[in-house]
Amino acid sequence: MNVILAPIMLSIPVITHPLPFPRCFVSTSLTFCFRFTFLWVISLACWSNSYGQAALFGSLDDPSDDMARSKGRSSSIFEGGVGFSLVGPQWYTGGSIEYSRRTSPYYLHLAGLVRAGVYGAYLPDTDEFYDLVRLVQSARYGSPTGGKYVRIGPLDRTRLGAGHLVNFLNSEAALDAKTVGFEVRLASKSVALEGFSENITSIGLIGARLSFQPFSGTSSPFSSLSVSTTVVSDQKKRLSTNNPIDGQEVGIRMQAYSTGGFSFNPFVSVARLPGFGQGIMFGADVAHDNFVDFARLHFRLALHYNSADFKSGYFGAFYTVNSHRAQVVSEDESQREGFDLRSIERGNSVETELRMYVFNRFEFWYSFHRYHGIQPLSEYHLRFRFLADRFNVSIGQDRAGLVGFKSLFESLGDENRLRFEFEYRLVGPLWTRVLADYTYVEVGKTVDSLPKYIVQRRFSPIVVLRYPSQRSR
Repeated sequence: MNVILAPIMLSIPVITHPLPFPRCFVSTSLTFCFRFTFLWVISLACWSNSYGQAALFGSLDDPSDDMARSKGRSSSIFEGGVGFSLVGPQWYTGGSIEYSRRTSPYYLHLAGLVRAGVYGAYLPDTDEFYDLVRLVQSARYGSPTGGKYVRIGPLDRTRLGAGHLVNFLNSEAALDAKTVGFEVRLASKSVALEGFSENITSIGLIGARLSFQPFSGTSSPFSSLSVSTTVVSDQKKRLSTNNPIDGQEVGIRMQAYSTGGFSFNPFVSVARLPGFGQGIMFGADVAHDNFVDFARLHFRLALHYNSADFKSGYFGAFYTVNSHRAQVVSEDESQREGFDLRSIERGNSVETELRMYVFNRFEFWYSFHRYHGIQPLSEYHLRFRFLADRFNVSIGQDRAGLVGFKSLFESLGDENRLRFEFEYRLVGPLWTRVLADYTYVEVGKTVDSLPKYIVQRRFSPIVVLRYPSQRSR
């Protein structure tokens, strides 16, 4: 927890001067300052009742981590499997073992895979002590009231606030080098603290967000007004040696209207990468936390205005393999994919997002960040999961380097991370599972001693014995 609180203390000047934002977020453009001041005043004029967006924080609402709904109802699943695994150009035989337990308010999922081929064992599976840590897929606690949440496991969908700085952060883009991190959320009626770390055994990328509702205990129209500040710091590889913080963000959010359980929640966010650029984001969420006791719904429309040397969601799905601390290169290693921060030009973008979660059965989460500029900086994220009695399907995909919506149907490119999982019950406790991954593998160093990664395709068909046989993972 001290790791999380440290960057918050460094951000106190931002918190204690909420009104003069231009002092805290220095911009070389007066237009930028005027736009933010105007939008901030407009957002304060909105009438409100209450607001909550806990479901969008990290894996708090991840259906793959679904826990028992009530005390006294718990379950455990054991399984072992054998099959084949294609890693790049090489086939291996593989064996897997998994254990998961659901109870209230805890969930635990452990999983391991060991492979061997004609040239011996696949060394990245067992070549370091950290491979034991990687057995932890998820270990979490969530209080029944929702005020406390702690999760240890690989990060896959970590987001802080509106996602202006941290959005769909992933710590397993390179599977052989994936790290086990943690997420934590502590909330009361008026204050919420959210934080994450990409690694539980060392200090690398860390971030925290503190939000405060100053009028939550009143009947004022501004009772749901929430003011927040976010800080991000990468201790593994600093973005700027002149500043202890790599990213700063402040935001304002409130509920403007509510009817039939649906709420309309406008927000404004200003983010800055010290020594680089800054951006402003404003938009609105339409949400329903419990639609006819059946589903949770969320829709977002937001606009981004960015200066040069700034990218919305910079700490995102490809951060560990393609940022200031690593580079993705083409498969023939002839060129870098994506853009260095210093080469990003000023531009604007439109973000659309839709999420529907049918409790215990189905999730569809689509997010598209359409960049309007001369550079291909659009991004796309998809999370899909469907659970049935006889089969399960799960898809997670992140793509970058896109232009418009049409480019989603073109070649996948080298900025692409995909995990596809399909399970089918053959008979009794016998299941078959197919895993397909677009991941990254390190192929050397750049002239600046940064790791270089290329896309690697993996395919693993496995036959599994599961007990109890009817339970879905």
